[in-house]
Amino acid sequence: MSSRSLKKTGSMPKISKISLYLILIILAFSGFIWLYLDHFVRVNTEFGGAAHHPIEYKMLVTHGIAAYFFIFLFGAIWNDHIKKWFKIGKKNFRSGVFMVSTISTLAISGLMLYYPTSDEFRNIVSFIHWTLGIALFATFLFHAKAKIRSIKS
Repeated sequence: MSSRSLKKTGSMPKISKISLYLILIILAFSGFIWLYLDHFVRVNTEFGGAAHHPIEYKMLVTHGIAAYFFIFLFGAIWNDHIKKWFKIGKKNFRSGVFMVSTISTLAISGLMLYYPTSDEFRNIVSFIHWTLGIALFATFLFHAKAKIRSIKS
């Protein structure tokens, strides 16, 4: 596909797609693993108490780093993909709007998790953040599948 047709259609270059998919997979799985470990897994300490699994913190750090890369890629694809599809208003428009809104909310709530004002506030923001993260991943799968179906037909 030529650069002219890319500019016309709003299709993402292959390297952008691969990068986005890779970062999204890392982001989703590190978030899912952290969520599972945080809510369901405790390990016994040498003093007989329970503690968080040692990998939980590593998943949180991985998630945070991947989030920065994801936001960078989100900005990089804004002009070539998102902005053009908003103007065209094709089939994936609604899922795209939901994804942009959710990504923006996740970015803000992610920052709010770094600087909580209280434990109660952090718990509320955390719940919103992981609920939206799961919804975003599901919507992304729907969005990508709808795109594949529209190409085939």
